[in-house]
Amino acid sequence: MCLNYFFEKKYGITKPVNTKTIDVSALYSVLYSEFQCDVMEMSDTKYKTAPYEEYDRFLQYDDTDEIIYTSEFFDCDDFSVRLHGNITIPYWSALVFGELWVKTPTGGHAVNLFVDNKMEVWIVEPQNDKIFKMPDNWKAYRIEI
Repeated sequence: MCLNYFFEKKYGITKPVNTKTIDVSALYSVLYSEFQCDVMEMSDTKYKTAPYEEYDRFLQYDDTDEIIYTSEFFDCDDFSVRLHGNITIPYWSALVFGELWVKTPTGGHAVNLFVDNKMEVWIVEPQNDKIFKMPDNWKAYRIEI
């Protein structure tokens, strides 16, 4: 408990709980099944998943959604990269969390994604922290975990 106290004091949030390990080949299968995306970059051989509620807890802690959108200077890709970077603190960085680039009916868009303990894939809109399933009219073309 003492170690967790120091972790929380340094990072402002406690470690994720109830995590499970997933190897990169299983993760690739989950993501490919969901998106049929050919460009998937994963730098580790093992990752962790957590319950949906843990990812949501991190989003409540994170302040990326409070930044003002500025076309071309702090737009969707910047939001997505920042949120992905913010989760790279000890213990949280092992979680399956990344950037997802998609084609939508109105053009390209960058969001985030995560995989929970039930192996369900969720999309995060980093500009407002909304969590949702991939819309049918979106097409993924790049994933970075």
